[in-house]
Amino acid sequence: MTSSEMIDKIHDMALSDRRIKVREIAEATGIFQGTVFSIFHEKVGVKKISSRWVPSLLSMENKRNCVINSEAALELFCRNPDTFLRRYITVDDTRIPYYTPET
Repeated sequence: MTSSEMIDKIHDMALSDRRIKVREIAEATGIFQGTVFSIFHEKVGVKKISSRWVPSLLSMENKRNCVINSEAALELFCRNPDTFLRRYITVDDTRIPYYTPET
C-alpha cells in the first residue's frame, strides 16, 4: 500500500469513528503509533480534542464569525466599559467546531 493510500485509509478510519484511538489504528494498519500520530498532525491536519479527532484549523466561516463577535464585543465595551466588564463572561480558547449526537 502506498503512503497516500495509507493516509487516506487512516483518515477514513478517523472520520468513521471520531473516538478511535491511535493504538487501534496502528494495530489495524500494521504501522507504528508514532507514524499514525504524525500522519494525523502533519498530513491530515487533525488533532485530538475531548477524546475526538477534529480539524485543527478554523474554516473561513469560523474566522469570520470570530471577527464579527469580537467587533460586537468591542463596540459594547466602547459604549460602557464598566457595565460591559461586569456582565461579559469569558471562556478558554477551546474550539468545538460542531455538535454530534453521539456525544
